[in-house]
Amino acid sequence: SGKITYQEFSGMVREELQLRKAELADWRMESLWSALDKDKSGFVTMQEFGAFMKRGQPEKGPTWKERLQNEQDEKGRQARLEKQTTSGRFISTVEPASAEELQQLSVLLREQLEDPKMWSAVFRKAASDGSGNITFDEFSGVVRQDLKLKKSTLPDAQLQRLWRSLDVDSSGFVVMQEIGLFLETGLACD
Repeated sequence: SGKITYQEFSGMVREELQLRKAELADWRMESLWSALDKDKSGFVTMQEFGAFMKRGQPEKGPTWKERLQNEQDEKGRQARLEKQTTSGRFISTVEPASAEELQQLSVLLREQLEDPKMWSAVFRKAASDGSGNITFDEFSGVVRQDLKLKKSTLPDAQLQRLWRSLDVDSSGFVVMQEIGLFLETGLACD
């Protein structure tokens, strides 16, 4: 019938599972039965018993797809971290842009933005790790692809001087606030 009574349950516990009263006292078995018989019908259905048995299962870990995705995410994070520590550092030997050149570049970049006040959205998507730190490669990608500034308009050497002015400490990245200050005022942080 798909239902078991308390007597059948008790027999299974004592005879099939061979749990003696010293291991599982009668009052505990009755408590267990009450927990199983949620609707207090005097029977435990397959659904009730199955739900109870699932509670005793160890928590499932991630699926193979989730594990694979986690591994790929971690590899990407590690590669990005490695890139952050090396990308842009070669530019530390480049002379920074002059104050006049910074003003001109600030105007040039602002003109390429559809809405100059939306600069943070444009650059935030480049910082894919959510840290707000932008590497030279990410910065260059925004300038070349999103702002569509060609090398004929903004040569690589000039882009590198701009980066050198923004990355004052030669850490290999700049923070969003530094880019914002530059775009809004034409000044680099010192």
